[in-house]
Amino acid sequence: MPKNQTHSGTTGGERKPARDAHGRWLAGHCPNPRGRPRKPQHTNIEGADIWLFAREKIQIRAGGEMKEMPRFEALLHRLYEDAMKGKPTAQRRFLEMLKEREKDIAEFRHRYEDLVTKWIRRNPKFGTSGPASIPESVRVEIAVFETLLNRFMPDAYPMEITPLLGLDDQVGE
Repeated sequence: MPKNQTHSGTTGGERKPARDAHGRWLAGHCPNPRGRPRKPQHTNIEGADIWLFAREKIQIRAGGEMKEMPRFEALLHRLYEDAMKGKPTAQRRFLEMLKEREKDIAEFRHRYEDLVTKWIRRNPKFGTSGPASIPESVRVEIAVFETLLNRFMPDAYPMEITPLLGLDDQVGE
């Protein structure tokens, strides 16, 4: 098409946009030849950086007094307060977090029970040779699970197995 010819077929000084009778662009014509600009690339943040940021202590006002606590804990307090005020999004997220925690605890319990059953209850050598019949890594794993479970459910896991493993001074509560 010559430069001085419009898309309606007439000649004139200025070109009109290439549109059909309904105002849509004609095939092969576009007012934005380079296309939509790309979204900016986000920087890749490592999980360790987020963990360190969440564990950093900050000052917050709780109950009329200043308290120091990790950012993540402060966020949980705020989420709980919002949920208790009746905000549905906060209630839903708080319940989801509780359900996730329950799944984690159930998995810990299952793995702990499997280890105790396999290495202590069904191990005929345990009664005669004591903790020496259990590999060090398994003894530590049992003690760690018992410590975690004792933290979440103190009455259910009273730290009975750890003393039998000879790890009393290695695993803190």
